[in-house]
Amino acid sequence: MRIAFTTEELNDWVGTHPDVYYFSFTGQATYEDWLTGRSLPSLSMSAMLIPSSLFMGSYTRNNPTPVIDESWWPNDGLVNVVSGKYPFSQNHEAYDYGEKAQKGVWNHFPVQNSWDHLDHIGINAKDALGIHDLDGFYQKLAAHLQSLP
Repeated sequence: MRIAFTTEELNDWVGTHPDVYYFSFTGQATYEDWLTGRSLPSLSMSAMLIPSSLFMGSYTRNNPTPVIDESWWPNDGLVNVVSGKYPFSQNHEAYDYGEKAQKGVWNHFPVQNSWDHLDHIGINAKDALGIHDLDGFYQKLAAHLQSLP
């Protein structure tokens, strides 16, 4: 029994349906080190994400595909920005509130700077400290989804 799949196989398997809206949010909680060019975790990143962020912020490979270069280094501590927006084999469009969402394509919102992976699910002190307004984030998203035809 095979339990591991390539990224391409998973993306092809996921697919989209022409009558469904797909949205994605991507965070970035790293900054470019001026000396090495690598992506380093911001001071506000959750401590448990720092090891994986450091790994992603410097990892490269030429084979197998996809080739991973320095454009993949920015990340949210768990997912890099490049792959966090949409599955590679799927149709996609940049999207923001107030625009007309398209069905059957990945509508990806602008990257949310200083948001790590845990910020989006409320497991971080930034919401409690008032740095991020998670309630407002989800209320705006819920209102937006409710407004879709």
